[in-house]
This record gives sequence, C-alpha cells and structure tokens, in this order.
Amino acid sequence: MRPLRLFLLLLPALLWLPQTLAAPLQLQGETLSYLIDPDTLAISVNGVQVSAGQSARQVDRLQQDEQQASWQWPAQETRVEVRLDGEDLLLTLISSGPRQLSWYSLPKNQTHLSMAFGEGSRFSVRDSDWLGYIGDELTELDTHHDLKLPLWSQDAGKRTYSWILQSSYDNKLSFSRKGGRLQLAASHEFNHFNPAPLEVRLSVGDDWLAGARRYREWLQAEGAWQSLADKFARIPAGRRLIGASHLYLWGDDLLDRQDVTDWPGLQAKLIQKPEWLKTFNTEEREALAAPSPQPWQQTLIMAGLNRLIERQLPLPAQQGPVSQGKVLALRQQWVKGQFGEQLVTRERWGQGLSLPVLEALQQAGLRKLWLGTPQWTAALQQDQALAAAKRLGYLVGSYDSYDTAIAPGSNDSWLTAQIPPELGKRCAIVEADGKPRPGFGGEGVYLNPGCTLPYAKSRMSELAKASGINSLFLDVDGTAMASSDYSPAHQQGSAAMVAARNARMGWVGERLGLVLGSEDGNALTSKPLMFAHGVQSWGFGWTNAAMRKQPKSPYYLGKWWPDEAPQVFFQPARLKPRYLKTVFNPTDRLPLYQAVFHDSVINSHHWLLDNLKFPAIREERALLGLLYNTPPLVNLSRSTLASRLPELARLDAQFGPLHEALWDKALVGFRWRDGAGRVQETRFSDGSRLVANFGNSSIQIDGHKLPGRQLLVALKDKPVTLLKI
Repeated sequence: MRPLRLFLLLLPALLWLPQTLAAPLQLQGETLSYLIDPDTLAISVNGVQVSAGQSARQVDRLQQDEQQASWQWPAQETRVEVRLDGEDLLLTLISSGPRQLSWYSLPKNQTHLSMAFGEGSRFSVRDSDWLGYIGDELTELDTHHDLKLPLWSQDAGKRTYSWILQSSYDNKLSFSRKGGRLQLAASHEFNHFNPAPLEVRLSVGDDWLAGARRYREWLQAEGAWQSLADKFARIPAGRRLIGASHLYLWGDDLLDRQDVTDWPGLQAKLIQKPEWLKTFNTEEREALAAPSPQPWQQTLIMAGLNRLIERQLPLPAQQGPVSQGKVLALRQQWVKGQFGEQLVTRERWGQGLSLPVLEALQQAGLRKLWLGTPQWTAALQQDQALAAAKRLGYLVGSYDSYDTAIAPGSNDSWLTAQIPPELGKRCAIVEADGKPRPGFGGEGVYLNPGCTLPYAKSRMSELAKASGINSLFLDVDGTAMASSDYSPAHQQGSAAMVAARNARMGWVGERLGLVLGSEDGNALTSKPLMFAHGVQSWGFGWTNAAMRKQPKSPYYLGKWWPDEAPQVFFQPARLKPRYLKTVFNPTDRLPLYQAVFHDSVINSHHWLLDNLKFPAIREERALLGLLYNTPPLVNLSRSTLASRLPELARLDAQFGPLHEALWDKALVGFRWRDGAGRVQETRFSDGSRLVANFGNSSIQIDGHKLPGRQLLVALKDKPVTLLKI
C-alpha cells in the first residue's frame, strides 16, 4: 500500500509538471492552416514546413483557441504567443529578462531565399557563388542595418513564405554551410536597452514580391511610410528630382588646368619664387620646367599651385563653414592678384562645380539633375556656379556627416569629422567594455547621433546659409547603422539611436527646407528621405585585398587619387566572377526595395559603383535601372567631360521620360517572361509595364518583337515603344 499512497500524495504535483513534448497545435484560417510545434517552434503551412525551429524546450501552460495559442518556456523564462491576423501568422516572444533566444531555422524543403542586401536578391541555397559570398562575407547580419528591408522570403518555386520582423532591432541572421547547402538561423537578443517583445509576421503569397508588398502595407498602417507626393508637398523643390539623373562633381580645388590662358607666364611667375617652389614635389617641379607642358604635366603643375594656394591661406578646419567661406574668398582675391593675367576670368574658375561644367551639361541636353559635391568647400567657393545651377533647375547638394570625430590636426582635410574635441569626447559611443567605439576606418571615435544633434543643427544651418545649397546629402544616417551605447551620459540601444538619426534628417526638411538624401535609404530611415544612394548597387568586397589593396590586381578598384578624379570612382574595373553573379547578375536580382519604396524614396547606386565603373556590364546595369525605374548615377569632373558626358546623356534621355510617367506609381508586380530570367517584367500600380530583354536574341512579348538588350515600354494609355540601350 505504501507505493500507492506515495503516488496519490505526489499526483497533484505531477499534474503541474511542465509538458516536455507538447503535441503540435493548429490554427485554421480561411485558406491557410498553420501547424506549430510549441517545443521547437517548427511551423508548417498547409503541410509545407516553413521553419525547422530550434532545439526542443520544455513547455508549460499551453492554452489554445481557434485563432490563437500561448505557452511558456520555463527554462528560458519566455512566453510564446501565436495568433492569426487575417491569413498571416503573428508570432510574439516575451522574455522576463536579458537573453539571446534562437527561434527559426530554414527547413530543407525550401530551395530559394530572397533578401534585400541592397535592392533585392533571390538565389538558390545550393548556388556555389552565393554559398561563397554569404558564407565568407555575410555570415552574420543585423537585420536593422545589413538588410535594407527587415524581412526575408523563402520558396521552393511555388508559394512564397515571408518573415517580416515587426520588431526590427536586436535580431541576428546567421548563415553557415553544410553539405553544399546554405543554412540560415534567426535569433533575437532581449537586453536592458530593448526588453520589448519580439513580433514576427509570417505572410504567405503567390509571387516573389508578396512579402515586400505586405511589409509596405504594414508600414503604411503604422504611419511609418510616406509618399514622394506628400514629401514634395512639404518641400516643393523636391519635384526637381522627378526624371533627374544623379551626378557627383569631383574636384574642389580653386583652379583647373583649363583655367590657364598663359602657361609660359604662369610657369615664369612660379619659378621666380623659391619659397613657392618648396610646396611643389619633384615631379611637379619637373613639369614646371617643361618648355610646353603637355596636359598631364599641366595637371601636375596645377596640383602644386592649388597646394600653394592652400598653404598661403590655410583653411580653419575647426571653425565651420562661415569662417571657411571667408578664407576661401580671400584665396580667390590672392590668386587674382598674383596670377589674374594668366587665368580666365574669376567666374569661370573651378573643377567640378563650375560654370564650364554647367555649360557642358546644358549643351548635352540635361534638363534635370541632382549635383553632389564631395566636400562643402566647392559649394562655398563656387557661389556663382551654384547660383547658375539653381537657375537651370538643378539641385545642388553638399556632402555632410556627423558620425566620426577625429583629433584636431590628425587629418584637417576631413572637414566633416572636425567636431569640437569636448563634444567628440562627450558624445563618443562607448562599447560594453567601457572603451570608445573607433570611428570610420579606425580613426577617431563614432558619435551618438542624439548627443550631437544640437551641434549638427547649428552646423547644417550654417552650411545652408553660407553656401546657398538647395539639397543636402547626409552620409550614414540613412543606413540605420546603430548599436548599443553604454556611455553613462547617453545610454541607449539601437532603436533609440535610429530614432535620433531620423530626428536629425527630419529636421533638415522641416527647418531648413532642403531636399534631403542619404546613404542606402534603409527601410527604418526612409520616411525623412527623398532620395538615397546605395541600394541599386551596394557595397561589397570590403575586405577583398585584390579589390582594395593590390594595384596590380585586374580587380583593383583604384587609388583615392588624384583629388579631382579619384581612380576609385573613375577608373574602369573588372568584377570577380563571384560578384558578377551575386551582386549584378539580373537573373539573381529582385526589386524588393522598389516594391516597398518606389514612390517614396528615389534610390540609385553607391557612389563608389556608378553606372560607368564596370564596362563589361554597363548595358545590363543600365537596362536594370530602366526596368526598376531608378536613376543613373555618374561620377563626373571637368577633366572627364569628354569621356563621360556622352554616356550620361544617353542614360538620362532614356530614364527621364519614364520616371516622369511613373515616379508616383507603386511597383506592384514582377515576373520572368521566359524560363531563364533573361526577360523580366515590372508592373506599376496604374497598369504600366516595362519588359527588359537581358539576352542577345529577340523574343515575342504580347505581340511585339523585343530584341536583345532592349526595353519594351507599355505605359498606360500610350503606344508600346522600344528603348535600345
């Protein structure tokens, strides 16, 4: 009897023990049935597994009705909730304390992944190039920064299953390789900066863009999305972006070699002053001694002369745009007094932003342009050229940034990083180990955007007033780059840091009325932006020595020299086969970003990767830009007008009319029109269609012959036309 009595005494306690192997539970929608394992969080939809989950956990307090269920993982002190929202499944994880929690893994039956590393890619999990690219370079991603949209989709050729991270921060995607197949797992970190629940939406669709469209709907419902039309209503100058190509005008030195009218006279004046010659290096002095200097020698002489001008009147790096503008004006007076007889009139001086360049752009028929200056000194000293550009209807944007502070005197040419030392010390982001986070390129420190906001407002106002710019490009802010800051003075997590970035960008439009752009245009920083650079072609191979450090490599991108046209921006380059496939191959591309933001943010290439950088795929990149209805971006300087302007004019003539017709339309559809992905179609909300043939052979499309390397344009209520790249 004693064993029976002991069992009866223990029975109440046994009834309250956690379940160790909970039976799968089912939530039934109108057309979709979700089967969920509470112990592993493996999930199936209509019998198709969409997450293999994670290791089994003890389950307790399981409750369920027709539309929702919840349970506890007691060992992880986590509550799990699942519920139907229409045909979507909403998953919520709630933790009682800080922890890293894995919740998803890609099942073996799913063959393709779609992600917005930049614009968007869809690739086989067994593709060797993608295995190498992701396995070597993208092994772990922050979903709020490394992905331009906080979601991913998966498919096996039929239905698309999309995981939308409604809680965008402190999520990691981890990749690995096993048996020639890409493995993917997702985890979330609950911490004292972000103890909020993790909310994930699983949405099922019938095409590859379904997840992006669903994310767009959710953003709109949350008030986190704004149309270009509404942005332009607040800042009418933004309408100048409609149909505009984007140019970076390089060279902010005061004089260009083409400004010289009397080379013998200029050489004689320079040679007569030994103290001036000290600023010229050996090669430049040899060029000075040439009886009739060739163009390359003239460039050397001008490099030495511009350096002489800078040393005669040094720029006060720490004093800001107003003081710098005064020194730049004094430089012009000094040059006119010393060399005026050997130069063209003062109004025509300059390299990138200059009257001769503007005249060339006009003569090429370029009606609408965004012009960017890599430093604000060009905008400050070229006031007449800037005013002329605005009269022509162009936008002129200066580059600015508030992310890195460096010590005074360490690199005075890096003007944006000249943050007052006290502010740099006080606003430095502090890592968990108590050390300041090193700044860009390992120099100085990275800054907390909220801490520097008052200073940024002051300097941006000063820049706008001193220069007369009508646009501003704020580097980094649009990337949503953020981390935890452990500084006692401004402790915050990633969400608060991105909110501070948005506050800084929003202030530019609200108070300064400038047309604002930034890097990437990440989903979480899209609302204040009208344009962005870095999604159509995104940064890759950052640690690849052949591309970045080995000048003799056929894949070397180039040096950061000469200043007026740095090789890294202007030198044609080849692509490694891995990147040719993963970053640029049209059959691996997918307009995910455009499906969300085509009529909200105008996006183009990263400035390191302009339309002319890779000659072997120039046509394909141009055709892809037309298919997605995104603007060309070209680096230009006065010295490269002859070689680059004709190609820019061709790109602009094709893009402009299409964008004027479609800028305020949503990109709602995408499909292959052949079996191999060489013929692709985008569809817009008014019914307009664009069909690109990336192949070399003609194909019949809807009764029309579409030759290779051409675009079929079927705009609403317009005759079908063809564009030849």
